[in-house]
Amino acid sequence: MEFLFIIIILAIFLVVVFKKFGNTAAAKGRKAEARVSKIIQRSLKNERFGLFNDLLIEHDGDITQIDHVLICDRGIFVIETKNLKGWIFGGERSRNWTHVLYQSKHKFQNPLHQNYKHIKVLQAALELPRSKLISLVVFTNRAEFKTEVPANVIYIHKLRYTLFSWDQGLLKNHEIDEIYWKLDGIRMENNRKNRKLHRRHVKNIARNK
Repeated sequence: MEFLFIIIILAIFLVVVFKKFGNTAAAKGRKAEARVSKIIQRSLKNERFGLFNDLLIEHDGDITQIDHVLICDRGIFVIETKNLKGWIFGGERSRNWTHVLYQSKHKFQNPLHQNYKHIKVLQAALELPRSKLISLVVFTNRAEFKTEVPANVIYIHKLRYTLFSWDQGLLKNHEIDEIYWKLDGIRMENNRKNRKLHRRHVKNIARNK
C-alpha cells in the first residue's frame, strides 16, 4: 500500500513538472526542430548528406546558434525553424515580423535576416562562396501567414518537396565529406557553458538596440 502511494505521488509530480516545463517556448522549439531533422533524414536517406542540428559556431568572438545545417549535393541548406501558433505578418525586407495569437501580439526578428547572419558566419568559417549556401526558414503548420509568404520561407509540410526542388550537382561527394568534417572540427561543444555564453550574447545585442 505504501509503495502504491509513493508511485501515485511520483506520477503526480511528473505530470506537474511536464506541464510547467514541457510546454514552454523552448520545448516547443525543440520539438519542431526534431521534426525538421527527422523529415530531412527520411527524405535524403538514400543520398549522401551531412546534418548538424542545434549547431554552435564561434566567429569574431561571438557565438552563433543555427538550428540546422544540411550539406548535400544540392548545396548547404541553412535552416531556421519557427514553431509559432497564430497569425504571422511580415515581409522579406521588414526588420521585424509580428506574431498574433488571440489578444496577444508581439514582434520578433525577421528570421530571414537572422538566417542571413548565420550564412555569413558559415561562409567565413568554411571559406566558401555565397552561392553554395541556401537560406531556408521553416514554420510549422500551426502558423498562418496573413501577408504574402516571402521567398525561402515555407511550411514544414513542404520541406521535403522544397529540398528536392533544388538542382543536384552543386556539391560533389568528396566536397560534401570535406565540408562536413571541416564544420565538425570547428563547431563548439554544445554544453551548458557555451549555451549560457550564447544567451548572454543575444541579450547584450537586444539591450544595445
